[in-house]
Amino acid sequence: MPAGPVKRSRSLTVEKAVLKAAEKDRLQALYVTGLILGLRPGELLALSWSNLDLEKGTLKVTQPLKREHDRLSLGETTTASSRRTLTMPTKVVSALRAHKTAQAAERLKAAAWTDEDLVFCNAIGG
Repeated sequence: MPAGPVKRSRSLTVEKAVLKAAEKDRLQALYVTGLILGLRPGELLALSWSNLDLEKGTLKVTQPLKREHDRLSLGETTTASSRRTLTMPTKVVSALRAHKTAQAAERLKAAAWTDEDLVFCNAIGG
């Protein structure tokens, strides 16, 4: 039995605060996915819909977004272990489904849409 009062983990408190703050954000699913699955920023930004299976609840990490010579591009993962398939908890799947619906509405409103199959894109698909 530990001596003294048990302290709550500070990181869980911060995670909850970030998720709460992101509730009204256009990219809420990015924060949910990143925090819960522990994805790197470059992996999140390179994530494509074709790498998700929302029915099975799986996500394949295949490539990161990289900055090369002041330009962003999709690159190769640096190691074989960086390429992986993750099982998504229900909270992540729900957030991504809601995001997909919102993105479809953005696509309809956009004067021009750049279809790069990106999950987390700007308001015109890029």
